[in-house]
Amino acid sequence: AWVTLGLRQEIRGQQEQAIQSFERAETFAPDSDVIQYLLGQENFYGAQRDPDGALERLETAEAAFAESLRLNPDNLRTRIGQSSIHIVKAQRLLNEARNMPEGEERNAALNTVEQEAQAALAVNDEIAAQPEQIETYGVPVAGIARLGRGISLRLLAEVAFFRGDLTAAETRIDEAIATLESQIEQQATANDPRLAAQSFQALGSFYEWMAFLLNERGATGA
Repeated sequence: AWVTLGLRQEIRGQQEQAIQSFERAETFAPDSDVIQYLLGQENFYGAQRDPDGALERLETAEAAFAESLRLNPDNLRTRIGQSSIHIVKAQRLLNEARNMPEGEERNAALNTVEQEAQAALAVNDEIAAQPEQIETYGVPVAGIARLGRGISLRLLAEVAFFRGDLTAAETRIDEAIATLESQIEQQATANDPRLAAQSFQALGSFYEWMAFLLNERGATGA
């Protein structure tokens, strides 16, 4: 009952109440990997809405996802949740690295961004290659993983660009575009109506990056 109430509150945009409901549900079912996943997901969303408390919420989300996987290492939604945390951490640090002068600190930051993006890519590569399993998870896990794979590759392209390697950056962006463009129609599903919009938005940003990279090497006609 508390899970059902929490899901309803999430749909209605009442995120803080949803967290409280999932926390109540946890007291009745502490060994439920699904409830731990929901706690992780809700805190992850909260981190995106609340910049001031983002780090604390991300840590809470990460701990909940870790507990969910301890209870059930095969929960693909939780693994995708973990990969999303890697992506957010990478993006936050990349934003900081942009303003750093060239030097050891900037290189170390870019190395960490690369590690986080590679960790996300590894998870999403594996899940994207599997069937959707909507009957098990209620959402198209492979489609969500394809989106995560594309975003991970875009992050790696940015790292290559900031290191001055335009060829590697273009290669990564080409891979990101191919990831979504080849199966973009499969991203449209009633089980996750936001996925198609998110995928087209991401694909547009990949093309934007490709145009930028082509311009950087003087291929303005392309």
